[in-house]
Amino acid sequence: MPQNVPLIHMLLSKWDMKIESFIIKGQSLKFTYDEVALLIGMPIRDIIFDIGSARSSGETSNDIHHDIERMDNSTPIDDLVKCFVLYLLSNIFYPMANFQIPLAILELLNTLDTFNQYNWPESIRGFLVEEFNVVATKQAKGFALGYVNGFVMFLIVSIVCLFNKCLISVQNL
Repeated sequence: MPQNVPLIHMLLSKWDMKIESFIIKGQSLKFTYDEVALLIGMPIRDIIFDIGSARSSGETSNDIHHDIERMDNSTPIDDLVKCFVLYLLSNIFYPMANFQIPLAILELLNTLDTFNQYNWPESIRGFLVEEFNVVATKQAKGFALGYVNGFVMFLIVSIVCLFNKCLISVQNL
């Protein structure tokens, strides 16, 4: 998924690693799992999914696209569900710059019945916070930011929503 580099760069330049918030116009805007839960419409559960060190499985997100294209009415429903979950996790929630699928995602497919037990909002938030911290560190050192792993559209939508809430509360004073 292409990224709007100037917008992301501007937003991530406002990231404060210590308080895990964006500082915009003097306002601290927390990026919490509640925002992620609201954006993805998934409940907050008990188990945190840990993508780990993002060790690659050797399979790519493009391989998943090709698998989906080959599916038809004869595809068993279990294969369809596994492919959908694999697509969701590798292309939407945890896309990687190198298009590789982290091994942890493929391992989850072996225990798919536990999918609904995971706290996806907190897991995705935690992954994104780690990515924001990597970018903030690069920026502080004057390095090129590069691609930000993860579904950074959460970042953009969340910031717009949070900033809008702050503006409304200021106008109501």
